[in-house]
Amino acid sequence: MAVRAFLKRLRPAQFWELIKLFGGHPLYAWITFRATRKTVARAYEHFGKRHHKNYPANAFRHALWNVLIAKGISDLGHTTDKASYWAKRITDWHEDFSPNSPLERAMDLHNNEVGRLLFAKNPGKTVPFFINSLLALTRRSLRITAISEIPKGKLRMVHLIEPI
Repeated sequence: MAVRAFLKRLRPAQFWELIKLFGGHPLYAWITFRATRKTVARAYEHFGKRHHKNYPANAFRHALWNVLIAKGISDLGHTTDKASYWAKRITDWHEDFSPNSPLERAMDLHNNEVGRLLFAKNPGKTVPFFINSLLALTRRSLRITAISEIPKGKLRMVHLIEPI
């Protein structure tokens, strides 16, 4: 999605919230934007449009987005904890900005966490390593029908719709 189109969708309160988030960290805005574009490109490359729905491809996109944001912040010389904190902060904000059903929200937040956990366990690894690892995790993604089925704190992605 183009930045201009994204900004047009924001309500005034959301716009100011985003300004506050990035205000103290303008370089983080660039890293987050770049991570977002790369994530969407890789999701299309591997899954086509399926990453837009609640298929395993969507889990891949959410996890990769968090990895790339955290890696970008880490590459600035910040700690893994600080990089993961920023990835969580901005992707949690995104979930608040784009509300889903409670189950979809829980799924997205969990898959975001999977990406951050993978990054935290492998902070020095390359982007291809993370993509390959996430593709493997995507193949093992667990279909859920209730929030209670989400495995807590594990490197196991979840989805709602079985792939065809």
